[in-house]
Amino acid sequence: MAYQAKVVATSGNTVRLRAGTSTGAAVLAAVPVGSLVDVLEDGNEWCRLIYNNISGYMQKQFLEKTSTDVSKTWYVKVKCGSEADAKNIITTFQKLSSDATIASE
Repeated sequence: MAYQAKVVATSGNTVRLRAGTSTGAAVLAAVPVGSLVDVLEDGNEWCRLIYNNISGYMQKQFLEKTSTDVSKTWYVKVKCGSEADAKNIITTFQKLSSDATIASE
């Protein structure tokens, strides 16, 4: 079940979004405290989530579930031959939904 959560911490201004479920995994982003993220998988210690179009893992202790349900949010990953192809695809998606965004890996 997907849901939205707020990033919280008792100290510091950011929480690390990681590539895997380990404090030794590569850091993908420093997520500001107070940011909203979409939680895709809720584990015992780690959650898989999306922040600014980046998919990664965050320790559950830094997430506070909100009442907003994002179960009807879909993420689509399309492999493209070029950035121009990706921009053409997102333009098409944006005609269908104003919420469509693009991210690269």
